[in-house]
Amino acid sequence: IGGMGGNAAGVVGVNWRVQIMPLKFLSSGGWGYNSDAIAAVDYYTSATQANDKAYNPSSPSIFLGTSNSWGGGGYSSLMETAIRNGAAVNNHFIAAGGNSRTNNDSSPFYPASYTTLPTAGWEAVTSVASIDSTGGLSYFSNYGATSVDIGAPGSNILSSTPGESYEYLSGTSMATPHVAGALALFAGSFPQAGRRELREVLLSTTRATTSLNGKVVSNGRLDTLAGLTELASRYSGSYPTYLVTGPSSVNEGVSVTLTITTTNVDNGTTLYWSISGVQSGDITPPTTTGSVVVNSNTATVTFSTVNDSLLEGPETLVFNLYSNSGRTSLKAAKSVTINDTSNGITYTWGTTGNDNLVGGSGRD
Repeated sequence: IGGMGGNAAGVVGVNWRVQIMPLKFLSSGGWGYNSDAIAAVDYYTSATQANDKAYNPSSPSIFLGTSNSWGGGGYSSLMETAIRNGAAVNNHFIAAGGNSRTNNDSSPFYPASYTTLPTAGWEAVTSVASIDSTGGLSYFSNYGATSVDIGAPGSNILSSTPGESYEYLSGTSMATPHVAGALALFAGSFPQAGRRELREVLLSTTRATTSLNGKVVSNGRLDTLAGLTELASRYSGSYPTYLVTGPSSVNEGVSVTLTITTTNVDNGTTLYWSISGVQSGDITPPTTTGSVVVNSNTATVTFSTVNDSLLEGPETLVFNLYSNSGRTSLKAAKSVTINDTSNGITYTWGTTGNDNLVGGSGRD
């Protein structure tokens, strides 16, 4: 669903920046009670009604739905009701299709096989099958021409694991968050689009895939770019965009200019920025916040990195761009690696006996 890219660390997510609410009802061994799963879904529905900007205009957050990489336990009317209550407030429920190589049309797998159509008037449950790197249906994946909606990468996915480590994992549990992440990217990029519209775009822009033909509702696999392109065609000319460009890596002592490019942003608009990830005194001017004014859809921010004698190692400067002075509405970001080129401090060593070292200005 999320993971910063372009920083040579770990893995990259569908979203480089995204808010995730973890709802835990399973043990570390992967077991839990259906009643606790219901409580988790109900909690999210209540949080949506209290904090989603559709219900609380002062909130900047979009509560899009839940990503459910779990399953089993059979049908539960209480769980179905919980999911349908979420659909009533336009929450998506993205669910793993299962890993038993079975047809969910004839052998339902829950929670992926629940439906919200009878009560909510739209299908909030999106069931996900797994594909491998060749585009084939993963050997373990469940399927269903009418009950599984879409395929997504789920075989040998490099994943973050506890203890700041990574390993390759497989399952529809890996495919599901790709779809949840795509919906989050759609919603964040085009907030004027309706929640139900996002799912329609998701399924109507899949890429036709032979292995999924007749195996999933859409006959295809996730195509995030196609979805974004479709949304852009529907809302082009009305939505402002922001991009920050500049060098990705510099040596300390170099002046860095970041260029902000916008579309559909009025001349004279003030944008706000912040800097993090560098030690105090390593950039000039030393301020870590500021603002710029857009002129002809562009603006620049320039700062200098300090060339000192300290052995600090590389630092990653993160430049965040916001549309509001409170710096809560993030619009774009740029990371710049500052390489340490110093040789360290030169030390003066005393000789036998008493030696007096008298400091001057600067570091001693």
